[in-house]
Amino acid sequence: MLPLLGHIIETVMILEDEHSPTGKLLWLLIVWLLPFVGQFLYLLFGQRPPSGNYVRFAQPSY
Repeated sequence: MLPLLGHIIETVMILEDEHSPTGKLLWLLIVWLLPFVGQFLYLLFGQRPPSGNYVRFAQPSY
């Protein structure tokens, strides 16, 4: 039950991330076809930092 929950959480993370549709599909295939290795690879290499306006600490905001 726990691995299935991990796959579902990882799927939501991939769908919310700013990848191209092809990139999302490839990451979903990697995560679902390689049970534990795929999740680990996505957490290490697949996540992108959020783009846009975000607060940077110790930086002046203009």
